[in-house]
Amino acid sequence: MHQKLDCLDEKIKQHVVRQFNMYLAVNLGLSLGKKKIWIVFRIDPKGNITEINVRAPHPRLKKEAIR
Repeated sequence: MHQKLDCLDEKIKQHVVRQFNMYLAVNLGLSLGKKKIWIVFRIDPKGNITEINVRAPHPRLKKEAIR
């Protein structure tokens, strides 16, 4: 089970690096430094992402995280 969770974690990280617009925070005029975005979701038995909850320092970052 531990290996499956590690694999899922790694695949999610790879997806975020490829898909998330990392420069959005700079374009929004937010202060320099790392920005934390918290996202929690469920994956249903069919593989669909459901019940997405996001906390971000700006609404556009939240929207990008959901995308």
